[in-house]
Amino acid sequence: MWPFDRLRQRQYERRYKAAVVVLLGTYMIDRLNADQRVRVESEVDANLNRSDLPASAWRRLAGRSDVMGAFRAVAMEKAGIEPPVPALSWRQLFAPWANWRKVPTWPIMPGFNVMPTRLVFDFRPMAQATADARAYLREHGLNIPDFDPWDHAPR
Repeated sequence: MWPFDRLRQRQYERRYKAAVVVLLGTYMIDRLNADQRVRVESEVDANLNRSDLPASAWRRLAGRSDVMGAFRAVAMEKAGIEPPVPALSWRQLFAPWANWRKVPTWPIMPGFNVMPTRLVFDFRPMAQATADARAYLREHGLNIPDFDPWDHAPR
């Protein structure tokens, strides 16, 4: 039975880190000053424009704030804005998806960072890992509401 326990633990850890990243990307933007917000949003647009669609089409297609939260978190890392929790670093949080930084998307999408799109596959809004991540971030002073834009029904 222990191999399945190990697989479940690895799955939980990936989902937990994905939830922390998405929640930070979604709610940390409110804590940034105007200059930092502009830098983050311009980096998000620059990354999205490196794909086969313009940034406006991506934003319309994504429509969900969890996807844009993942893109914002990657942009915050690139802009040098650290998470507000002292024990966390973006490098530590992005470790399970680090190989996706190196995936060559040339010639179709040169320079496009696909890591946020892969990270969102591990994010489960209703999973226990997300509830634990929400509680952890609340303990460290982030204002994380009970109801997220990607939830389908209020609690």
